Amino acid sequence: MRKRISKTVVDSTDPPASGEVTVWDTELPGFLLRVRSTGSKSYAVQYGAGRAGRSRKVALGHHGQPAPPDPATGQPRTWTAEVARLEARRVLGLVAAGLAMEAIGYLAGSGAGSRAWMVAIGGVLFGLFAGINYWFPKAFGFKLDPFWGKLSFWFWVSGFYFAFMPLYVLGLMGVTRRLRVFDDPSLQIWFVIAAFGAFLILLGIGAMLVQFAVSILRREQLKDTTGDPWNARTLEWATSSPPPDYNFAFTPVVYDNDAWWDM
Repeated sequence: MRKRISKTVVDSTDPPASGEVTVWDTELPGFLLRVRSTGSKSYAVQYGAGRAGRSRKVALGHHGQPAPPDPATGQPRTWTAEVARLEARRVLGLVAAGLAMEAIGYLAGSGAGSRAWMVAIGGVLFGLFAGINYWFPKAFGFKLDPFWGKLSFWFWVSGFYFAFMPLYVLGLMGVTRRLRVFDDPSLQIWFVIAAFGAFLILLGIGAMLVQFAVSILRREQLKDTTGDPWNARTLEWATSSPPPDYNFAFTPVVYDNDAWWDM
């Protein structure tokens, strides 16, 4: 179906009994309206890209939902036919200038969201977990159970990549952040992979909780009797675990790279 997409056309296009109806704009080639049987109405733009000019669709937004602020005034907007037309012109302009990836990145936020979580989890949370496992014997006098710790580690690391790497792909395919529904069935496999990764992370969290419980129950077998369970040879291990209230009987004097042996 080809019409000039306007408020009248959007309001008058009824949902089909099944599948979807696509309305192609007669004024701006590549600009389209999708109306699904569920009643959702969304805007998208299609352009030729890649080898052999294969077409690619970039989702713009759903009719009536919040849209990016006006770039000129910063005022909030909602997705209407005219707002979607302006954004479609912007995307097609970037493509015409040879900036197809920037066109996708202009609207696609999945990759940005994935990058934020990968930094937060990989750079902060994993470091926190490492610190907990490393200094737990210093604080409580016994180590955490290694079996459940390794199990949690592999669930977390594998789930981490399974959950967030597909979001980079979805971002490059034009999927925006906080998308409630999606129209392209080819996107589903990436969401399924990400959901599988989230399930692995859930198993990692469960294994970590089991690790704490098992370690407490087996604290006598896991008790640190060496004073330095990791052979770290740093000063915090030169006193007992857990340390006494006064920490050291006398203030350590460091005069060599390996002063631990003289403590």
